[in-house]
Amino acid sequence: MTVKCTLLLFARVVGYRDQNISKIVDRYLELFALKPFENTRCPALSGGNKRKLCTALAMLGNPKIILIDEATTGVDPASR
Repeated sequence: MTVKCTLLLFARVVGYRDQNISKIVDRYLELFALKPFENTRCPALSGGNKRKLCTALAMLGNPKIILIDEATTGVDPASR
């Protein structure tokens, strides 16, 4: 699956409605600097981009608390 498809799937799982999903996914792609990789298959991503995608997926459900251990390891300095 691509980065965008993965975000779309998780957005549906957490309960976002069809009208809002594409706007929300685009927002997360921009927020985590994943827009250039939206059509890239997830296994082909660099380690840092995989971490950014995982963080975006964790935040999609709008949880009250997120526990992250070394989430910026391998992420480029500008994205940290």
